[in-house]
This record gives sequence, structure tokens and C-alpha cells, in this order.
Amino acid sequence: MDGALSNSLMAMQTMVAQLENAKESVESLIDKMPGYFYIISASGNVLKANHDGATLLNRTVESVIGQSISKLLTKKYWRLVSTKLVGEASNWEKMSFVIPVQGLSDIRASGSGGVLHWEFDYFNGYGAHSEPMFVAYAHDVSEQRKLQTRINHIFDYAPLGIFSVNRNGLISDLVSGYFSRLFNGKVTIDNDVYSTIFLMKEDGSCHVNSAKDKFYHYLNDKSTECPSAKELILDIVYPPYAFGNKEICYYRMTFSPIMEEGTFQGLLGIVQDQTEIYEEKIKHQEEKLLARKDALTSIYNRLALEESALQIVAQCRKDSCPLSVLFIDIDDFKRYNDHYGHAAGDECLVRISDIIGGALRKESDFLARYGGEEFVILLPDTDVVGAKIIAERARQLVENTRIEHVSSKYGEIVTISIGVVTQNVCQLKKEDPPPLSFKDIKAIKLADEGVYIAKSKGRNRVVYIDYH
Repeated sequence: MDGALSNSLMAMQTMVAQLENAKESVESLIDKMPGYFYIISASGNVLKANHDGATLLNRTVESVIGQSISKLLTKKYWRLVSTKLVGEASNWEKMSFVIPVQGLSDIRASGSGGVLHWEFDYFNGYGAHSEPMFVAYAHDVSEQRKLQTRINHIFDYAPLGIFSVNRNGLISDLVSGYFSRLFNGKVTIDNDVYSTIFLMKEDGSCHVNSAKDKFYHYLNDKSTECPSAKELILDIVYPPYAFGNKEICYYRMTFSPIMEEGTFQGLLGIVQDQTEIYEEKIKHQEEKLLARKDALTSIYNRLALEESALQIVAQCRKDSCPLSVLFIDIDDFKRYNDHYGHAAGDECLVRISDIIGGALRKESDFLARYGGEEFVILLPDTDVVGAKIIAERARQLVENTRIEHVSSKYGEIVTISIGVVTQNVCQLKKEDPPPLSFKDIKAIKLADEGVYIAKSKGRNRVVYIDYH
């Protein structure tokens, strides 16, 4: 019996020693914790503090223990803490709260600089009487605040308009400064997207209907279903004075879903001012178009003809439709130039190109100046009958205009000779391989031969050549 009691006492002593060692280990761990750490009783006395925590209060660890936290902190800061503690005292077991404080001077009279972030968490069972306690932990977030300030600055001044839209189509709490400036500072929280982006005037005169419809379809679709990651991109052109701007504005808006735990919450919108890019694109297109236009007559030039002819042939093959070609030459034009001069000759070329253009009926009909006094017309999806009608119409229009040409051997007015060729669907399909370059397009060569036949027969006429 004595042996059993002795063993029990030894076991208890070992346990006490282990507990003491564990306590020392815990206290050593607490003392070495980064940041400012305190254990505070429900009555507000400091039960434990680590070295950094005591240093923050201008004290040693020994001098802090047992002191009321209300006497160690400044009045301003203690009011923040005590108000929160008292306010939550009836529900301590659920309490955990954070109080961010600007500057160490708010915590201790002699402190300066820095921003501390404080966390208070309730727990039960510390000390001899297992009374309720709080763990107070503070850490310096000065660098994080500086970083956040820089991020906020970038957010407001980066050339991207950023905003969020809730499920009801209202602009919510995320609005960047650039977004507000894009819309002349008229953006506020809870503005509906319709009045902010898609209807810029109160009288309703500035609708952007197509973009509006796409946006609300996308929003409603995301509101009713779990959305995919697919985004919506809208290119919107705002007319002058839509929202104070004097010029046309081109904005690109990209929307993507905002998800929280698999539930759709709204949309994130990013706006980019594409005005300069769009204007540069238009300028490039205009320059490209200018390079394809004849400087004198303003119709398409030889370069445009060679580029477009292959495309038109390929499209006719794809669509299984015929292709007709008209080759036109002004009769005895050298004598016209010699008699009236080159300035009058240029004016004549301009008038003839306008007259020939008036004979065309479809938007797809393609008229180009081949060179000198020669013109070519490509007529996709036009059969033999239609091609002959257009050719004769062009010839008659020129003749009926009765442009004086007293030096002509074939009459006293300007006339034209036309060669016509039609390549039907079967003939198009038979070409294997299809034309690889402009010079490979046989129909144009045959139409040119038709012009020579028309001239040999007396000019001012249309000659049809069978495709062979």
C-alpha cells in the first residue's frame, strides 16, 4: 500500500513538473511572439504581456503585470476598447472584434509613427479561478497601409475605369476615380447602369440600344444561372455631347461575373477609353482605302482590282453563283487628248467613270480603272442576260451624254466599246486549281479580247465572248 501511494505521489510530482515546464514553455512562447500580445482579465487587469507588448507601453514586462489596462493606454484609445468590451459584455463567449488605430500616439503618450491593428478574442479558463479573459493582439500594419495607399492611388489614376454592378443593375461600392472621370464625374453609388452608361441624357436622346440590350441579357442570364467565366465585351460609340464630351468617344467595356462561394453577386466592369486607338484604326483604314482608290476618278484603282478580283472569284465559287466581267475602253481617246489637251482628257475620264458607275445596280458590283482610258467591272452573281443589260446600259448612257469629240474618226461624240464574258457556276467549279493571281483570271483576259473585236467592228458597241 505504501509502495502504491509512493508511486502515486511520484506520478503527481512528475505531472506537476511537466505542467510547470509546459507553463514555462507557453510563457516563453508568448514572450517570443511577434507583435504586441496581452492577456487581460474581465476586470481590465493585465495578466500577461510579451516583451514587445510591454515595450509598446514604455514598461517592462514585470511592471505591466497586474496593472489596469485603462491606466496604461491613452484615454482616447481606452474609450475605443472599453466601449467595445462593455457593449459586448453580455455576449462574451461569441465576441471577437478588431479595432484599427491610426498612429502609436493614440496608444501611448510618447509614441510616434506607425499604424496598429488590434484584435480582441474572448476565452475562458486562464488563471487560478478560470475567469473569463481576453487575448489582445496588435501588429504593425504601417507598411500594409502604405501599400494600400499606393494601390488606391493606382486604382484611382490608372487608365482603366473599374466599377461593380449588383444583381439589380445598380453600381455598387466599387468605383474607380478614372471611371467617374470618364463619365464627367456623374457616377455615384446606387446609380443604375442604364442611366449612367446607356442613357447619358435626361431627355433620352442618347441611347446606345444595342449595347444596352446585350448588357441586360448578360446580367439577367448570370442572375438566374451559375455563370461561366465567359466575359461580355461591349464596344460603345458615344456621340458628341453625350456626357459633356465635345467629340465622339469610343469606349470598350468588359464585364465578368463576381462570385462568392459559388453564388452570383454581380458584375465587375472595366472601361477603357479606346478613342485614340479607334481613331488611329479609322485613319489606317482611310489610308488603306485611299491607296486603293484612283487619284483622278476616285473609283477603285488597278491595285484594288487585282486584290479584290481573286476574292470575288473565290466567293462566287463558294456561293455557286456566276461571275460576269465587263472590259471597257473609251473610243479614240488619244485623239481626244491631242485635240482638247490633257486637262480636258482628265475631266472626260472622270465624267465617263461617273456615267459607267451609274449603270450598276448592286452593291457588290465592282468598278475599277484598269489604266489609262480602260475600265473593268466585276459583276458577281450576274448571268449572261444581266451582264449584257448592264453593258448596253453603260454604252447608251455614255452615248446619250454626248460629250463632244470632233477629232474622232467614228463620230463627233465620246463613245465606249465593251467586251463581256460570263463564267457560269460549272466553269468556275471546273477550274482546278482556282486562280492564284490576277493574271490567272481568264474571264478578264477574254473580256479584253472582246473590246478589240468591238473596235474592229466599228467601236461604240458591246461584244459578248463565250467563256472557253
